[in-house]
Amino acid sequence: MKQFILPILMGATGCMVLVASALALSLVVAHRRENVELLHASFDSSREILQAWHESISSSPLAAEWDNPHFRISNTSSAAQARSVRDGLPADIVSLNFEPDWQILAKAGLVHPDWRSQLPGGKAPWYASLVLIVRKGNPYGIKDWEDLITKPVSVIMPNPKTSGVARLAVLCFWEARKRAGNADSANKDLKLLCNKVPVFDPSMRSCTTTFVQKGIGDVQISWEPEAWLEIDQSAGQLELIHPKLSFRIEPPIGMVAPIANAKGTGNLVRHYLNWLYTEKAQKILAQHHFRPVNEEQLLAHQNQFPQVQWLTINDIATDWNSAVDRFFSDNGLVDQALREAAKR
Repeated sequence: MKQFILPILMGATGCMVLVASALALSLVVAHRRENVELLHASFDSSREILQAWHESISSSPLAAEWDNPHFRISNTSSAAQARSVRDGLPADIVSLNFEPDWQILAKAGLVHPDWRSQLPGGKAPWYASLVLIVRKGNPYGIKDWEDLITKPVSVIMPNPKTSGVARLAVLCFWEARKRAGNADSANKDLKLLCNKVPVFDPSMRSCTTTFVQKGIGDVQISWEPEAWLEIDQSAGQLELIHPKLSFRIEPPIGMVAPIANAKGTGNLVRHYLNWLYTEKAQKILAQHHFRPVNEEQLLAHQNQFPQVQWLTINDIATDWNSAVDRFFSDNGLVDQALREAAKR
């Protein structure tokens, strides 16, 4: 190599510059490949599963195949995360737990509006059920949604104005009460529910602190991954209740295309998203109490995932936009219920 380069360097200044530039460029490219970074912006209660996924990739041959990427995670409530990414957080990947939050990013041209169409099999790699958490022995005999308003209990749940899971819980509770009566009685019951909440935390993870560490409340509305985390850490002091009716919560996930394309991480993101459907990734999902779409893994963990009656948005409204307008817009049903609660 020296014998080839030296005559060129000695004989032509322009060639010397060209060679130096090429060497510098190769060093920059090598540096970038060794330090490629993926930022996954997600909802609060995904923290543990994302860490487990990233550790699994980093300790496997995939790490070398994918140029040893460095993974970073950003966690906050679904609504807050959507706003953060929309306002400039340079995330390569985003996952949220409420469909309308995803559409905020779609309208901004950051993600594909039909996120399922961009994923293997046209479905999310994970899903979960809404649940209720009670104290040891279930002293109030909580079994279903109606018990939240018919029993003398205080209820812990996040603020439906900020938490995706809380909004799904509101819709599910309302539909369950409508089926027991009618829409007008369901509206009244929603006000009763909000009046039972002593403090509205901004996210599901902050509710865990309130319910478990501070010992506030008799029953907590949550979803399976967060609830099992609390129960696993409670040393037998908490129990899990599956209501009969629940949303099938499928957290939208996908590439933030403008960011990934600008950073040159698009192919890596696609590898990452495809990997989520592998047996390894699906097993990790089940171990962290998300329901896997892999049927073998779901069957292997069926004891922790009882069957429930799944609810869709079309059971409540014509689409997500009409549901958001009716329940979560300014002066919507939730605002009205929260105002009633504020008077207590």
